[in-house]
Amino acid sequence: MNLKLVVFSPSIQNSKFKIKNCFYGFTLLEILIVVVIVGILVAAAAPSLRNFYTQTVQHDATRAVATVLRTAQNLAVIHRVQMQVQFDLEKNKYRVIPDPLITSEWREVPKFARTHELPEGVKFTKVEFNTSDKEDPHSIIKTLNFYANGSSDGGKIVIYGTKLKESTRLEIKKTTGNVIVESISSQDTTGIIPSQS
Repeated sequence: MNLKLVVFSPSIQNSKFKIKNCFYGFTLLEILIVVVIVGILVAAAAPSLRNFYTQTVQHDATRAVATVLRTAQNLAVIHRVQMQVQFDLEKNKYRVIPDPLITSEWREVPKFARTHELPEGVKFTKVEFNTSDKEDPHSIIKTLNFYANGSSDGGKIVIYGTKLKESTRLEIKKTTGNVIVESISSQDTTGIIPSQS
């Protein structure tokens, strides 16, 4: 099948126009050159894309922990009850332990109250709360309380990404219960990052 393209020429003064046969396409050599160039660009970009993905996973995990903490604080204030967030340092899991007064209204367990797990390559390296009962420092289960007035026990959580070797700290303020997320430079992580075993 021949493709025909109508070309209007300004040099023609009357209403007639010329019709030319035009064939468009790419040669095999042109296609191969483009494929090689795209392959080189993908190979050059792959390491940075991998680091970007790893960094995104770590930031998402930190953001998820901060969201659960903020949700627990909000529920404590709204329902005028005490809420707890429990951290299992051995399994890298955390969960909200709601007051029974508000769980009686639930038909199913909301997403925030389920057990959450940090993704592979991300772990808790330091979890310290200023609890009044002073938990055993060697305990693998740590509990943070949020109170009806918005305050909390206060403390710090450090989340470490083993692939990027970067840490993020969540600081929970005692009087306001606010959660502040900040990156930790490599100088600040001395004594926080566990040795690789």
